[in-house]
Amino acid sequence: MGKKCFLCNSGDSLIDFTDETFRNCSLKLAFRRKKNFKYNEVELNEASLDFVGYHTKCYKKVTVLGNKYNEEFTMFCMENTEPVNASVADEGPKILHSSAHSDSTVIKVEEGNFDDMSQISADLNEEPSTSKAPTCNKITCVFCNYRYKRCGKQQQNVIFPQSDKTTEKLKNMAEKFGDVEVLSKLENQTVAYHQSCYAVYQTKEKRSTEEHVDSSWHKYRHVHKLAFDSIKDFVTREIVGNNKVMYFAKLFRRYQALLLEFGDHDIDFDDIQNYRPETLEKKLRQTFHDRIIIEASTGPRNQKIIYKADIDILVMENITKFLDTKDEEKLEDVAYNLRNCIKNIDSHPLPKHLTADDINRGECEIPQRLLNFMQNLILGPNAQEINNNQTMTKITSICSDIIYAVMRGKCKPAKNLTLGLAMKSLTNSRQVLTMLNRYGHTIDYHLAEELETEMTYTAVGNNILIPTGITAFDNFDRFVDTTSGKDTMHDTVGIINQFPSSTADFINIEATTSSAPQDNVNEDEQGSSCKRRRFNEIS
Repeated sequence: MGKKCFLCNSGDSLIDFTDETFRNCSLKLAFRRKKNFKYNEVELNEASLDFVGYHTKCYKKVTVLGNKYNEEFTMFCMENTEPVNASVADEGPKILHSSAHSDSTVIKVEEGNFDDMSQISADLNEEPSTSKAPTCNKITCVFCNYRYKRCGKQQQNVIFPQSDKTTEKLKNMAEKFGDVEVLSKLENQTVAYHQSCYAVYQTKEKRSTEEHVDSSWHKYRHVHKLAFDSIKDFVTREIVGNNKVMYFAKLFRRYQALLLEFGDHDIDFDDIQNYRPETLEKKLRQTFHDRIIIEASTGPRNQKIIYKADIDILVMENITKFLDTKDEEKLEDVAYNLRNCIKNIDSHPLPKHLTADDINRGECEIPQRLLNFMQNLILGPNAQEINNNQTMTKITSICSDIIYAVMRGKCKPAKNLTLGLAMKSLTNSRQVLTMLNRYGHTIDYHLAEELETEMTYTAVGNNILIPTGITAFDNFDRFVDTTSGKDTMHDTVGIINQFPSSTADFINIEATTSSAPQDNVNEDEQGSSCKRRRFNEIS
């Protein structure tokens, strides 16, 4: 009698069952019988192997299950597989049984094939043990708590560490992370893990020791997030709240200015040229949904406008006409360009050993674009007064105040430093300096005190008898006495011989009477960078 296919009963081009294909097919049929799936009535047992075979197509119909049943089928195999004791491993292979009258199939396999379902693959590398092999339902990965794990298209079994060094390494990593759960598992259960889980844990340890540096992509994403949050607040306040209608191109220019604002020195104007208005429009639609409308207008070149969805039509028409006659684009572009120019200014903070020359130089130079703009604004087209020192002093003063205001005091031009120190020296009044500081003309009183103290330490640390730029100093007593005692006078007059301000090099006359140690006067370059307000007199 010829063999027939176990499924379609056809005898053409049959393939004989092997132990592996028979075991797989029997398990799948038992699982289908339990779940009452298709082909649940098909019977396949050991006695029928001499009479049946299979076609590849029929075999796939039975053995292929949906992906959502993979985990359930794995648990089914674990429940219906009995591990064999090492003492009976030589008794030969145990044949699978499948009964049509039972809902589960009890399967016994030879030790060589036991690794496929329940035995750990790493047992071959371990030292021989006389203890009973651990049951499959007790040993799980110490990281993911699963025995089986699918990695790509392959299924991974847990493995045992081959030496105590691996276990110690796992404990060290868990202690470093403060992972109490993994430490508890390492102490209270058999140590087993998946190779992929172990690799991920090692990667986490490596990354924790490395210094994290954000990539340019992360920086750009963070800048775009800050800019969009600001533009979202603007749309909520002006368009949704105040029923304002504006051209979308104007809103897009504001967004570009925000990118330059939050990007600081990381983003320049060339970096934002590739950002398209359609991207901003899509993000606004996703955020506000039907609260706003963005559509083409009847204005010049049918520019898009953005407005509130439930705005009154008459109000919108009036505002739209006003938009057509109002020209603010040039003013905004000039303001944003000048602000970007100031934000990207080259700043050089004051040195630690501070001198009067450092104060006169300030922390930055006035950009030429800002200076030209203020000249055109104040002088107009008449260029005859450009060489007037008094006029240029006023223009420079206004430019310095603009820089000080835009930079929020982080960059201090020379005018704001020198004016603050001069007013403190002349008036010694905290109220006067505070008033000028709040109007944005100068530094505050506390910073003026700090700068004076640092310059004093620098002057004392130079260990010279007279200040820089002075060649000689002499004084004499003038005493006037009268017989009547009236108009009696006693003056101490000082005479200073000084270099002219245009002289570049000054002669420093070393002191011969000062014996103060320089180490106690000023700190070294590695000392604290905080400026001091109190001068401790040297004894």
